[in-house]
Amino acid sequence: MRALYTLTLLLLTPILLVRSARKYRGLHWGVRQRLGFNRPRIERPIWIHAASVGEVRAIAPIANDLIKQGSVLITTTTPTGRDQVVQLCPDTAHAFLPYDLPWAMGAWMRALKPRCLLLVETELWPNLIHAAKVHEIPAVLVNGRLSKRSARGYARMGSLARNMMASLDGCLVQSADHAKAFTRLGAHPVVIGNIKFDTQLPPSTLPSGRWIVAASTHPGEEAACLKAFTKLIQTETNLKLLIVPRHPERFDDVVSEAEKYGEVGRASRNQWASAIVVGDAMGQLSGWLNGAEVAFIGGTLNRRGSQSPIEAALGGAAIVAGPSRYNFAEAYALLASGSLVDVADEPELAGAWAEALIKGGDKNAGLISASRGATARTLAYLTSEILRS
Repeated sequence: MRALYTLTLLLLTPILLVRSARKYRGLHWGVRQRLGFNRPRIERPIWIHAASVGEVRAIAPIANDLIKQGSVLITTTTPTGRDQVVQLCPDTAHAFLPYDLPWAMGAWMRALKPRCLLLVETELWPNLIHAAKVHEIPAVLVNGRLSKRSARGYARMGSLARNMMASLDGCLVQSADHAKAFTRLGAHPVVIGNIKFDTQLPPSTLPSGRWIVAASTHPGEEAACLKAFTKLIQTETNLKLLIVPRHPERFDDVVSEAEKYGEVGRASRNQWASAIVVGDAMGQLSGWLNGAEVAFIGGTLNRRGSQSPIEAALGGAAIVAGPSRYNFAEAYALLASGSLVDVADEPELAGAWAEALIKGGDKNAGLISASRGATARTLAYLTSEILRS
């Protein structure tokens, strides 16, 4: 099964390269490293793989603590993830993870000789984990989670998934439900909690005003937000809308879409006077969410399973979310007793925002804060079980 997986990935590699070249046009996206070359010149690091922005932000406190025990290498698969490493973990090294081909992963293991391999959330790559096992490198999943959709996908992989899960030396997961899913696939999970609940938000960077922040939106959701805002400001005064697209390559397209509804500011140009602003500056979302009165969570109206609602909740915003939430089911279950407003589809969005403005988000921060502690528990496990030698 692993040989079939490798052959399939090898055949897809040219397509992946072309897609990345188009998606990240004008950006450094590490093409040589993605192909397994240009290995970082660092020996015996604690190797952490965090795919992109969300995973890097989650693991940053742990990475910065682990620096006390030696060098740390963080790999990502996206330029935005790399930017977060530079910003949040300046004392660590960064590289782009090669495609999951056995010869590339084996060469990196031999060259780096890592003390351990930490994989964040769902970054489970069969050849990477196999290479770690062959070279006797402990591999640990940190902040692990499996949505129902992901669990079904891994189950269809049969022995490939079971062997990969069994090869993990540690499987630290967010909840009992995730633990059950991993157990069914052959792993031996330990419930630690969600390290994202330990997030510390920076001070608000929004100008004064009543802000609705549409956070990490996907295609189609921006148009829905603009229509809802246009309707809402007919009855609500002094409202402003900040739309923050999930992917930076879409910034210009979202600005063009927003301009159909009037004057539009751009956060990257410090244009905050307009009623509608596009958040086209990377790494700023946390500060914006900390000043939001209402936050709409992207990925919930278009079946993407939701981006994280946790930072918005910690900032004290009332949360509005569509029905697609499988990536963060536990967080939404927690927020159900706080200030969470459900919206079934696009036509209901304006009404949901109006309800959220009345409701307020005071309860949300307390609900999330009460579930903190996973970061300390993860560090304790790594120190006692993985990094003893």
